Amino acid sequence: MVAYLHVHRAYLRIILEGAVGSAYAAMDERKIEKRLEGGTWEEALEIVRAREREMGHLRDALESKGVLRDPDLPEDVRSFLESVTRSFPDLDIRLLAMARRREASEEGREELTKAMRDLL
Repeated sequence: MVAYLHVHRAYLRIILEGAVGSAYAAMDERKIEKRLEGGTWEEALEIVRAREREMGHLRDALESKGVLRDPDLPEDVRSFLESVTRSFPDLDIRLLAMARRREASEEGREELTKAMRDLL
């Protein structure tokens, strides 16, 4: 199961990077958190906005082609894709909140708060 997860993540990363220029949606949650720990509030916004674009692209592709309704789609792939799409926007709000807690500037806190509201 773990090997399949790595294959699915690698494949999704390749597809997303080619289609939208980033692949945070394919990244492990902990890796994204680590990236944000040392970053700026602007970088946090950039990551969350990239994830929003990626999720839009992914959802459009899955819905327009009926991928998740395909009876030949292996259950582990279906489960993986569903978990990735379900992570939005909850993970993103949590990432923004994490960045907001450690942000010292009023401007940064305001922008992060606005971004959280926009996701609701």
